[in-house]
Amino acid sequence: MNVIGVSLIQPMPRIIAQQFHSLISVMEDIVEKATEPVRERLRAWSKQQSPEGISRWELPELIHAVDTDFTAGRKRNRSPRYTGYWNIERPPESGNPAQDC
Repeated sequence: MNVIGVSLIQPMPRIIAQQFHSLISVMEDIVEKATEPVRERLRAWSKQQSPEGISRWELPELIHAVDTDFTAGRKRNRSPRYTGYWNIERPPESGNPAQDC
């Protein structure tokens, strides 16, 4: 059995990549400045918390699901929750990639 991986790459033109990099840098600065007051309040609040109190906090719920289960159509849950979506690739059924396309 021969297994061959193929990658086709179309590089972004350098000028577009540089402009995109500049845009991302500006956006990072805007977000950094906008979230700074919240970050400072959170730091001040967290310094006042005791280790005993922190140990009683509810742990986040970690859920694993396949990427086809993702939907943006549901409301957020108030409890800490994180869902990791995964994509599982299975080998072709026939063993012949030309037939499985």
